[in-house]
Amino acid sequence: MPLDDDLPPSRLPSHVPARQVVEHFPGAFGIRVHVDDLNALPTLERQSLSGARLPEPPEAVLLDRVLQLVPLELLQAVERIVILQTRGTARQGGSRSRAIRLSAQEARVREGDPRYGRAFSLFTTTVLHEIGHVVFAEVLTETQREQVYADYMDDLERLPVLPASEPSQAGLEHYFIRYFIAALLGRGERPVRAGDARRRMAALGLDLRGV
Repeated sequence: MPLDDDLPPSRLPSHVPARQVVEHFPGAFGIRVHVDDLNALPTLERQSLSGARLPEPPEAVLLDRVLQLVPLELLQAVERIVILQTRGTARQGGSRSRAIRLSAQEARVREGDPRYGRAFSLFTTTVLHEIGHVVFAEVLTETQREQVYADYMDDLERLPVLPASEPSQAGLEHYFIRYFIAALLGRGERPVRAGDARRRMAALGLDLRGV
């Protein structure tokens, strides 16, 4: 199966000019991808975006395809997505203050993510992972987060051996994100199954039909 073959088709041409990239994402998704206004941000936020750049054509085309999977009401919590040449860590991306940062070195558009059978690129799964963090923090209500926590603890209790790092806040968010991504992509990171993921998201009030 070709990489990212199941994603919706892009509305951008393969050699999209920068001006069209800047205009497309706010209009289609309400998300900024340009970096011209970074100097107006608070100091810490500006420093965290140091070296950020506009998505290049292959990244912009794929980003448009990935964002089409996510309901617009969830994307309202994401203000900006930018590309960093490197984060200086092994992480593919990060999110802070509703801005998502993707590492061009790690979140590659032509490399399949082995956790998803290499059917989707690292870029695709990283974008959805970071959107998941924003959705958990900015969209879910306290009641919804409590339900995720209850499911998370139930699943941990079923394990024969509890991982040394669990339970934790990071573990809780990543638990939600695994089901969030599986519901959108129709393919989960083992042992998560897409059908179960969509049922869990629906129980939270999130209709994620995905691909």
